[in-house]
Amino acid sequence: MLGSKKGITPIVATIILIAFSFLIGTVVMAWGEKYIEDSADFVEGAHKMSAGCDAVEVHAYSIDSINQVCDQDGTFQAILENGPDIAVKDVQIKLIGTRNVHTAESTISQDMEPTAVQQVSFSHPDIGRPRQVKFTPKIEVNGNVVFCADKNTVVKTFDCSWT
Repeated sequence: MLGSKKGITPIVATIILIAFSFLIGTVVMAWGEKYIEDSADFVEGAHKMSAGCDAVEVHAYSIDSINQVCDQDGTFQAILENGPDIAVKDVQIKLIGTRNVHTAESTISQDMEPTAVQQVSFSHPDIGRPRQVKFTPKIEVNGNVVFCADKNTVVKTFDCSWT
């Protein structure tokens, strides 16, 4: 009975199962580690983009408390001022009138450095009487242009005396 092979077979099967479990565990851990690293990189990138948008500040330039924004005869004009912290790559302008809405995606001629002032002007189709304009900045973060929708500025008064 001591030379029987029946007692060795369960031991070999147990060793094979332990080795197979160890192999599967190693593969799953390696995949999980890569997944966690990729997720962390994604969250970090989103945080950096959000942090960039937190610092941006574009608004209509004001003289004597009058926003320098004009819409007259199908031409929109405004003087925009950038805040002190971050350069702006572009500004989307949504012009809302009584009859229609016009969106101008690319409006500034060159990047607006911090504290820069720049005049924008563009022609547009008939929108009726202008009611509101919304300026939404776009900045560059990690080589990508990011649209900062939560940092828009809305102006509801139009004054064409400065044009």
